[in-house]
Amino acid sequence: MDVFNYDRKIISYKGREYPFREVFFDEYASEVIVSTVKLSSILFDSKGIWSDSTAEHIDNKIIFYVDENEIKESDNYLQHILKTNIL
Repeated sequence: MDVFNYDRKIISYKGREYPFREVFFDEYASEVIVSTVKLSSILFDSKGIWSDSTAEHIDNKIIFYVDENEIKESDNYLQHILKTNIL
């Protein structure tokens, strides 16, 4: 059921592909996964509940969602976003 393609940095879900990034996060001393709000919007229903078990699986691996244009930014930029929004 793995929908993550780590070579291409793509999540395949419901017939579409969504980008993700692995970024080292000092505060967790490990790499974490960041994806886009576009993916987040399809993972959850209008009540904020996972749309299915695959959505839950995906969301449980992602630490944070960023705007479409931000996913292409540098690791330093994403690390700053994480520090600002998670800590």
